[in-house]
Order: sequence, then structure tokens, then C-alpha cells
Amino acid sequence: MTKPRTKPPPVRTCRVCRCTDAQGCRAGCYWSAADLCSTCHTVIDAVLEWYMLARAPSFVSLRHEIETEIAESAALLASSRSR
Repeated sequence: MTKPRTKPPPVRTCRVCRCTDAQGCRAGCYWSAADLCSTCHTVIDAVLEWYMLARAPSFVSLRHEIETEIAESAALLASSRSR
């Protein structure tokens, strides 16, 4: 008689960045909710505070600035590695 197949336990995954217990965020994180890591929770809190306090919050402008910063950081990192 064969044993019935059982499903493996679900992998706990952050709903925002998709980190798991096995592969957490680069700086490290912990679970602040069942499906939300502490890193993403911190960012969400910061964006909500900005949204509530900014004179004229624009998600489009914020996204553009973030993408620019990421591109500049990536270029800086690439140039430092090539030395």
C-alpha cells in the first residue's frame, strides 16, 4: 500500500518583495505580518507618511526619482567593480 501524497508546506513569502525564510532581504528582515516582511513594512510606512505630509504627493514623480537613484547607484556599483 502506498502512502497518500501530501502537499509540501507552503513557503512563507512576502507579498511585496517575494522574500522567504530561506532567502530574506539583502539587509535582513523578519515577519511583521503573516505575508509582509519588516523591510517592506518600513517602506510602506515611509511612503504613507510622505503621502500624508507632502504638499502635493505624486507617485509618478516619486517613482521617477527612485528609478533615477537606482540607475545611478547601479552605475556607481558597476564602475567600482570594474576597477
